[in-house]
Amino acid sequence: ESGTTVSEEDLSGATAEDVPASRKLIRNVNLSLQTTEYDAVVDNIGRRVTEAGGYIEQSDAHDSGYYGNAARSMSMTVRVPMDRLDAFLETAVTGAKVTYRSENTQDITLKYTDLEARVETLEVERDRLMELLAEADNIDSIIALENRLSDIRYELESIKSSLRVYDNQVAYSTVWIDLTE
Repeated sequence: ESGTTVSEEDLSGATAEDVPASRKLIRNVNLSLQTTEYDAVVDNIGRRVTEAGGYIEQSDAHDSGYYGNAARSMSMTVRVPMDRLDAFLETAVTGAKVTYRSENTQDITLKYTDLEARVETLEVERDRLMELLAEADNIDSIIALENRLSDIRYELESIKSSLRVYDNQVAYSTVWIDLTE
């Protein structure tokens, strides 16, 4: 059977190009596919992922073995650059019938902006504490300042790690694919 796809424009009325670049959007797509050309579809998905500049994060294949006529199946988690997601979805399902599709877009702009502001605030506090530490003249003050600096360093690293995770989720959309023969 030939593949059918639903374009992003059909689903939401807006494409990725319509969204301002300043927005931090995480797009996730879930696809269930059926095919009589299992090997060709698996190869095509792999090729299209590579062409899009993405990668297969995880895949599991199941084959019932020598006996019986049970179908093969595969589940994949694919990461594709967000700006190439729509093109990937149009070409990756060639040779398969889409039996289920869902997509969600999470706008994390406010959360991201809040985390960036918190980083700036902590960096200002860290710099001020470093100045105070350089001027400190008793051991109790030094210990208190160093304890607070340690807390700030830990919080900064935690927030910056969260920002890196968000950056990856925004830059690379996640596509979960379930393929059945």
